[in-house]
Formats: sequence, C-alpha cells, structure tokens
Amino acid sequence: MKKTIILAIESSCDDTSAAVLCDGVLLSNTTASQAVHEEFGGVVPELASRAHQLNIVPVVDAALKRAGVSTDELSAIAFTRGPGLLGSLLVGTSFAKGLALAHNIPLVEVNHLQAHILAHFIKTNSEASNSREEASDPDDGCCGEHLVCERETLLQTNAKVEYYDDEELDGFRGWPADA
Repeated sequence: MKKTIILAIESSCDDTSAAVLCDGVLLSNTTASQAVHEEFGGVVPELASRAHQLNIVPVVDAALKRAGVSTDELSAIAFTRGPGLLGSLLVGTSFAKGLALAHNIPLVEVNHLQAHILAHFIKTNSEASNSREEASDPDDGCCGEHLVCERETLLQTNAKVEYYDDEELDGFRGWPADA
C-alpha cells in the first residue's frame, strides 16, 4: 500500500512552520520564530508577513530534508487557510499553491482553530508503535506549532469539531450565560 506523505505549512501569525507526516506520523517539524516583534511588545502584521517571505523557503526545505522526503514523494500539501493575519496567511497559501501546482500535488486547506485541537492526536516516530486511540502529549513539539492535515487526522481519530456562537452556548450544560 502506498504511503500518504503530507507537507504541512503554517504561517498564520509570526512563526513560519513546516512539518512532514507519513501516514499520520510526524517525521519532521521545523519552525522559524520572528524576533523582530520584541521591541514592539506584540506582533506587527506587516513585519510578520515580510519575515514569512524570507523564512518559508528555508523552513520547508529543512522540513523535507529532515524527513528524508522529496517533493516528488508528497501525496498532498496542507496549509493554514485561516483564521490568522491576512498578510501572513497569504504568504503560506501562495507558497503552498505554487508548490502544489508545480508538482501537481493536491492541496488541503486547514482551519487554524480546528488544527489546535486535532494536533494533539498526531503521533511522533516514538509513538508510532502505540495504538491509534492513544493521543500524543500535546507538549511534545507537535507538528509546526499546531498544523495538521485535517483530513488525515479526522480519518484516523474519527474526531468531529463543531463551532457554536455565544448565543448557542448560553446555558449550555449549566454554563452561565454572561460568564
């Protein structure tokens, strides 16, 4: 059976991350942080998107090399579609689309918020022999801060993520309406 190898790209805020997964197991995870924001006490969106432009090629290259995978072996490219900083997302989205188009690889959009939840189910190489029902430690440096291939993870965990607005949550299981 052919292995499913996914390159995952995350650029929603101020870190540029790329990870490679094979059949749901994390092979590599590379992140470039941005120190340029420190003097401002928070993330400056324009500076973040410019730093992503500088970081995305070396980060993706490093992730592929650490995993021992070439672009010809990729089954899909996953990328953060949103929510996040528009300029930062644009860099990751454009890079993912360009790479996918150049290599005729399918694209998978990933919702940033769902990815935060689903990243806890990614297996690392050391966990690959464990059962699929066991969740990995969320603090183990899991996949580019939090990016996962949503479709692959949903298939492996049968996870379902639903969103509710504030009005739908009023009084839900005893939660106070104005908490």
